[in-house]
Amino acid sequence: RPTLILCTATQCESASDPQLNAVVGAASLASALGLTFVVLDASPVAAVAEALSNARATVISAAPADACETFRAALRAAAAMTAGDGVVAWLEPTQRDLVRFVPRLAAPIREGPADAVLPRRPAGPGAGYSAAQRHAEAFGNLYLDAEFDALRRGAGAPPAPPLDWFFGALLLRASLVRLWAEHDAHGPARAAAMLLPLVRALRDGATLAAPAVAYVHAAEQLPRASSGANATSWPPAPPGASQATAASEAPAAAANANANA
Repeated sequence: RPTLILCTATQCESASDPQLNAVVGAASLASALGLTFVVLDASPVAAVAEALSNARATVISAAPADACETFRAALRAAAAMTAGDGVVAWLEPTQRDLVRFVPRLAAPIREGPADAVLPRRPAGPGAGYSAAQRHAEAFGNLYLDAEFDALRRGAGAPPAPPLDWFFGALLLRASLVRLWAEHDAHGPARAAAMLLPLVRALRDGATLAAPAVAYVHAAEQLPRASSGANATSWPPAPPGASQATAASEAPAAAANANANA
């Protein structure tokens, strides 16, 4: 059984969905690196699962669900497949380029001293996002950092560095997955399913790392105008979604997390 497993979730309407191209690319790269890539798939067409399997992803069929529940279900599935207290890495389905950084990002957990890793993208235009998207995400990150700091202090948890919440990637020691799996936040904003369990993990003594990676978001993966079932997925928004829209929903997402404390 592997000690490092990547996971994500998909719901593609057809085999021509741009999101599928990104996930297939991520799965192929993971396979080339010798990594196990688990995809929780709720797509209505069998061709999607077939394409993922052909890219050597481990495909788990699932019923359609909101962004928070698919996030938790993917973490649970990956943790169940991990040997010992290995590492589970959640990637948004559009983050093909992030796969190449996962072994390095997992090192602080595998070798100590971290228990959770929230990677950060480089500042400025180099990551491939539009200026509007970068500014919207910067606002959302600042807001959620403030909410996170208030929750952290209220729980008596230690300080944390500024975090790139809108990047959406998360690596966990497998034994910590239960904190995220047990949290009952629902809705389109995945931050509600990420923020509060992290506070609880830090309160219980977990250590957090937030290393920067030279991630580049491919042009064909950039979000289009808001539409479709994934229009308010959190973070980052998949193709067919507006990142600026997601940023504007940051206050509501944080309030939702606070209400479930």
